[in-house]
Amino acid sequence: MPSFQELKAELDELGVTVIGATVNTKEEVEDVANNNPGGLTFPMAYGVTKEDADALGSWWSEDRGG
Repeated sequence: MPSFQELKAELDELGVTVIGATVNTKEEVEDVANNNPGGLTFPMAYGVTKEDADALGSWWSEDRGG
């Protein structure tokens, strides 16, 4: 997620809205946000399931647990 944050200004200029989604827990997402310089400035969904990912049209990796 920090790599998307680094590109956020560029993405904003292109009219792209960033919304992150992860299988991680709320605590893990907060840890990433709090340990990223400046934090994360886009919304993050956590606890995403395979069904959620399918509904979003997301890529899913079985070998990494989601």
